Amino acid sequence: MIMTARRRIILRTGLALLGLVLLSACSRSVARLDEDDRSEPLVQRAAARRAEGKTDEAIALFREALDLDPGLARAHLDLAILLHEYEKDYVGAIYHYRRYLELRPGTAKRDLIENRIRVAGQLFGATVVRSANLSEGSIVALQKENMALREEVERLRAEVGRQKSGARSQESEVRIQESEVRIQKSGVSSARGTERPGTYRVQPGDTLSGIAREIYGSASKWELIYEANRDQLGVSTQVKSGQVLVIP
Repeated sequence: MIMTARRRIILRTGLALLGLVLLSACSRSVARLDEDDRSEPLVQRAAARRAEGKTDEAIALFREALDLDPGLARAHLDLAILLHEYEKDYVGAIYHYRRYLELRPGTAKRDLIENRIRVAGQLFGATVVRSANLSEGSIVALQKENMALREEVERLRAEVGRQKSGARSQESEVRIQESEVRIQKSGVSSARGTERPGTYRVQPGDTLSGIAREIYGSASKWELIYEANRDQLGVSTQVKSGQVLVIP
């Protein structure tokens, strides 16, 4: 049977209304989940500090809440906004914006948050350009490196939250011991006389932060390796498989 123009209009209208109903229901569901997150005591305290204008304390409390429960999506979003607007920590803001979208994929605020991510990326790029004369490729590399470091910091925070005693896990201890052995085996003489730094041959998929985490137990020490190898790396923080790096 051929559908009349009027029936087609009615059908399209009905489908559009159904979509709006489903979207509204999804948004209400996300809103309820966000309210549940906001009912957590630490999140409530953080919100109170933010309302009082005590931004630093609010950020610390949001971080503490996420250390204990990384699944608090609303805390990720609130922290992202503070990092973006007050701390000017654009890389950190992008990380927490993305975590919120991962945890709340059905949010009606997706377009708004994705726009904030774009703006934060642009502001970060502008900051880097102002501080150094870098190429676009170098800026992208720095953004990736900073994001990797941010993810590592958040992972370590979550691990510390789980391990209240602050002791290293057995797996981490084994990794560190293995790295120390590798450095000792690869030790070479230094032009500085008595110092004997080690070397490390880059493996596929390695990054400076990953190498630093494996060798020093902390990804944030990647700058030590970069500074020791600036002559061969130049302004890029990316490493290539097969490169031999000096480990200070």
